[in-house]
Amino acid sequence: NDLDFIDICTPPGYHSDIIFKALGSGLHVMCEKPLICSRNDLHRMQEAAAGSQRVIHVVNNWKYAPILIKTQKILNEKRIGNIRNISLSVLRTDASGGGLSDWRSCPEIAGGGILLDHGWHQLYLILSMMADNPLSVSAEMGPADADNPRIEDTVDLVLTFPGAQARLHLTWRAGCRKNFGTVEGDRGTLAINDDHLVLAVQGQPETRYEFSEALSGGSHHSEWMKPVITVFHREIIDPEIRGTNFNEALWCATLIDLAYRSCREGARFMEIEAPAP
Repeated sequence: NDLDFIDICTPPGYHSDIIFKALGSGLHVMCEKPLICSRNDLHRMQEAAAGSQRVIHVVNNWKYAPILIKTQKILNEKRIGNIRNISLSVLRTDASGGGLSDWRSCPEIAGGGILLDHGWHQLYLILSMMADNPLSVSAEMGPADADNPRIEDTVDLVLTFPGAQARLHLTWRAGCRKNFGTVEGDRGTLAINDDHLVLAVQGQPETRYEFSEALSGGSHHSEWMKPVITVFHREIIDPEIRGTNFNEALWCATLIDLAYRSCREGARFMEIEAPAP
């Protein structure tokens, strides 16, 4: 076998079968998000990776956007104190993604709608910002059309944490592309405005940080991929950190699954059990 790994770039509905075949062939796996459409296969997948001593690594590349690296640094330094509220919004038009085949409109191939797609990125970003695990999740969703209720195009999701809350708004119905949000702490706020940050700390003048690329500026973000590949390689060669990325995927898949359940049950808050690593 001349291959070391496989890079899966297909629509989500094909991921699971390809991953199991790759592991069975002795290959490491790098896979575009979302890893899978349903968390039912996750633990079997985890066992297969451990049994073959191979790595499954999801392309969680948004954390490597320069504006979000700076965001995380500011939060880690406690410059706004302890986080009390997070609010993130992703606005996209109805022509976003899917390519010429428009695969996002097919439930069997897409697996879901904007929650599974853009929501995956936003959830691991929220988890990285918070020091504690989430306690519960609630979600309301709107379908793209009445004939295709499994493809949600608008989501309003709430995550509760000990002493804090995070809100996420996602839509494919917007008139423009934009990413924005606010992180509020007990000493100040950090506004995330697509291509710049505004830090407001009590008793200090505001600080503005500018970035050359807006978060909504494209769909591929190839410049964010180098750190993904570096971390993927580290997990391959260092058993001590192996599985870190997969555990992040476990969290994302768990939260998305519970969010869909919450929506089906009238936006009821669903208690969260931390997924077993």
